[in-house]
Amino acid sequence: MEFLFENASFQWRGKNVINNLTAFLQNESYFITGEIGSGKSMLLQAIGLKLSLTSGKREITEQGKLLSISDYHEKVHLINSSSDLSLTDHTNYYQQRYHSGMGEGITLWNYLQQHGFKKEEESHDNLIKRSRLEGCLDHYIFTLSNGQRKKMIFLSALLEQPKLLLLDNPFV
Repeated sequence: MEFLFENASFQWRGKNVINNLTAFLQNESYFITGEIGSGKSMLLQAIGLKLSLTSGKREITEQGKLLSISDYHEKVHLINSSSDLSLTDHTNYYQQRYHSGMGEGITLWNYLQQHGFKKEEESHDNLIKRSRLEGCLDHYIFTLSNGQRKKMIFLSALLEQPKLLLLDNPFV
């Protein structure tokens, strides 16, 4: 996958956050480092198409073919410190608790199946074992610890087999 940004500017919540970015990223592993507040997270948000492009050019290609936004979203997964499971089914924590009391909550097993988990696939089963979540499969999501939730988010991203995995303090 290749990313081309030419004089690209981006907004987040109506505020300009990146101005005149010019960069070319290509089939490599990148590690972005810098001071707190230097824009590392915003850059990942721009690459992950989470920010509005206000001017300039942004092109994403794969094997020379320009990708549509929907194709891109199928191939890229962004995990950051604000990745949250409270909206996995568009309900909040209290709604999930209420529905779980009625036997309608979302279990870890249901959530992983929604993200392509297949127990009969050995690689999927190994991911569950390596994450040490096999004992939690029948637990409701809202009952999982914060660490278990972070593992679940990471695991669901791996199950979707993205071409690009953007990680921004995923375990904070």
